[in-house]
Amino acid sequence: MRVAAIGALVEFLLASPAYAAPDARSVLRAAASMMGRLGGPSNTEAIGRIDAEGRSGDHEEVVRPRDGAFRISDRYTLFTEGEGFDGRQHWKLDRSGATHLLNAPFTMATTITEDWVKRRGYLQPGSARLETRTREQIGDRWATVLTMRPRGGNAVRLAFDEATHLLVRAVWDRPFSTITETYGDYRSVGGFKMPFKVQIEESGDRAEISIERYSRLKPSSIAFARPRPPADTAISGPATLPMDALSFAVVPATINGHQYDFILDTGGHNIITPSVADALGLTGEGKGSSGGSGEGRVATSDTRISELRLGSATMTDQHFTILDLDGAVKRKGKPDIAGILGLEVFERMTVTIDEPHNRLTIEPSRPGRVCEGERIPLLFDDDQPAVRGTIDGIPAQIGIDVGNGGIPIVLWRWAEAHKVADRYSNGIKGEGHGVGGSNVTFRTPHHDIAIGKITLRDVDVNDATSNAGYFSSRSDSMNLGHALLQKYVVRFDYAQGNMCVMVPKS
Repeated sequence: MRVAAIGALVEFLLASPAYAAPDARSVLRAAASMMGRLGGPSNTEAIGRIDAEGRSGDHEEVVRPRDGAFRISDRYTLFTEGEGFDGRQHWKLDRSGATHLLNAPFTMATTITEDWVKRRGYLQPGSARLETRTREQIGDRWATVLTMRPRGGNAVRLAFDEATHLLVRAVWDRPFSTITETYGDYRSVGGFKMPFKVQIEESGDRAEISIERYSRLKPSSIAFARPRPPADTAISGPATLPMDALSFAVVPATINGHQYDFILDTGGHNIITPSVADALGLTGEGKGSSGGSGEGRVATSDTRISELRLGSATMTDQHFTILDLDGAVKRKGKPDIAGILGLEVFERMTVTIDEPHNRLTIEPSRPGRVCEGERIPLLFDDDQPAVRGTIDGIPAQIGIDVGNGGIPIVLWRWAEAHKVADRYSNGIKGEGHGVGGSNVTFRTPHHDIAIGKITLRDVDVNDATSNAGYFSSRSDSMNLGHALLQKYVVRFDYAQGNMCVMVPKS
């Protein structure tokens, strides 16, 4: 009882007028006076070191204050990764050295917020709408937390130290996770207060950035442009491979001269299992983690493979993730599947999946190629493509996941947002399994799914209830794979930003 009474007293004190958070305008005025508003024609560059996933590397970030364009690059021993925004397009550089655009609506709104924070837009009066104002203790210090939404952007929660008036934390949501950036060790640089320590947390992973110096650079748009594709792939022309599509789409490939079968997956990366890595004498570097359809995380490490051959394509010096795929690789009467071929393959060539005829065709991307069916623009929040469509007549963003060998999966946030959750959750209870563990689903019949002019009628769907992982997405409404592929031929052309859905020829 005494503990409960003390707790109630603390809550009363925090809610009383004496403990009210300072007025938002005065907080931002004090922050502007202390930190300084970034501006002018010059770009701001930060150079330092990053420690993440058990490895250290070089960190560089350049921001163009006039419009928030930015470029982030983290260079490690085995790979470089990063992202950038040129003022119009947001691109992501993955660990293989290739890029793709981040152009889905939720992420485009997040981009507006992210660049607004980087250029200190919150210090510009009238640049955002204040949604909430609270007071919070961070460590041993009090901070005023302002939830603000810049024009066209998503909300971000900014915490300002009440004693120093400095921004000490920014928190915003991404489709499948929440980003928390913590700022410290502020020092004076050219009339501004700049943080020399930055900590970034996402899904349990943490990166520590130590800035060594800040510089002002001459104006240039080239620094923010999307990098050129890596010159690591040779493909002589179209090639057709056999494909086993009884469960997953499984195709043969050769790595470092050894032939294996791989799952083809638009929802995955290039992955090998620990047993295959051991057989090839490959060692993993780093201690990362990966999520998937389950709520948990799975340990990962990184390696490089000298050569990957897929049909007529040869890819050299390729990044692979080492990850235990558990039961997904087991096959009765056949050798275990070696892993996954995912994003990195689709970024480098056009991939046509003809599940009705159990074949896969790969070829170079050709601008302006005719689609003998329905051409549908691709959207990316991260690494898996999505398309605009409808579910039972309701607008939806539908994730296209070749690795989904089952029925379509409705995601609960979308169902709740459109007040139709009961329609999908009132079904037969089941359990699914994937990276990150199991997930509970509910199966209901008689649903219609439309993408472009293509409609899948009277299909069963599963309702996913996971509170973490992909099935908790804030942007995708459904995960669609086998239900589409078993009826149509689908050509993915990431370079041109579309997929072509065609009726199979007899």
